[in-house]
Amino acid sequence: MNIESYDYIEYLPTRDCNKKYNLYLLYLTRPKNSSKNYSVKIDVFNQVTLTYRASWIFSIQFAFLSVYRLPVLLKMPVSIMQSIGKHCWPSCIHGQCLSYINNQNLTCCHCESGWSGVQCHIKHTCDCALGSLCISNSICLCPTGRFGHRCHLTQLSCQSQPCLNDGQCILEDIRYRHPNHNRSMCICRQGYAGNRCEYRQNQTEIDFSFDDLETIPSFLLIHLILVEENAQPKRTSLMKKIQFDESSTKILTSVIFHMAFAQILNNYYLIIVRENAIIFEQISAKLISPYRCQSIVELFDEIFSNQHLLK
Repeated sequence: MNIESYDYIEYLPTRDCNKKYNLYLLYLTRPKNSSKNYSVKIDVFNQVTLTYRASWIFSIQFAFLSVYRLPVLLKMPVSIMQSIGKHCWPSCIHGQCLSYINNQNLTCCHCESGWSGVQCHIKHTCDCALGSLCISNSICLCPTGRFGHRCHLTQLSCQSQPCLNDGQCILEDIRYRHPNHNRSMCICRQGYAGNRCEYRQNQTEIDFSFDDLETIPSFLLIHLILVEENAQPKRTSLMKKIQFDESSTKILTSVIFHMAFAQILNNYYLIIVRENAIIFEQISAKLISPYRCQSIVELFDEIFSNQHLLK
């Protein structure tokens, strides 16, 4: 696989949610080689740990056009993509065989650092800065705080450690930064807020126990419902990752709510329901069968459960 051109974005959900990006990828030769099949591949990495997350591939459907617009909406999977073994053809020599998020029938080789090519069989000298990741002989993935073609340049905005209470300083991509925004921002740990994480929040703590579950889930969804007069109920959903050796976990939230549900796959569990809104409280929850919310198909026959909701 030859890389014609590439670009990148630095995405942070708390900062960039609903933001749209416009990228322009150019053909290496003009006019383009009409005998080639072109496609756009998108790889996602965690910039803090430099770990690989997922890949998408999109084909150029109308090759006869000189310009092709490709609008995509990416949904990040909760878990990291896992190797599917030796199912790639041709096989991966120095890499892992993975499938694409948007097409499970297509596979690709995710190469180890210092290797490239369709089979990860082409060795190249990595001249990226120490602590960076070599994607190919021309692409370096820089860690947080570094930038430049080979990641040798250092961002200075976070060196003064502006974030308090163990907050993490994150730099904004200068190419997409609003003129009125600071070059850096603080990601606060749970329980703190403010531009520098200087304020301690009054939060509700919910403790979860998994002792009665046969299998501990890899993640947990928590739905918080706020009921207001003359308005639709407001739902706020939170996700919590569960480590493989954890039998309990907790979340902290400043969201005001009346009802709370926990979701594991397609199963829902009632955590709490109150007439008065919960603003600041400590709640203990056990995910056990008596608290599981039965589906309508379990409560009624097939004819009734298939009726329209308004009936």
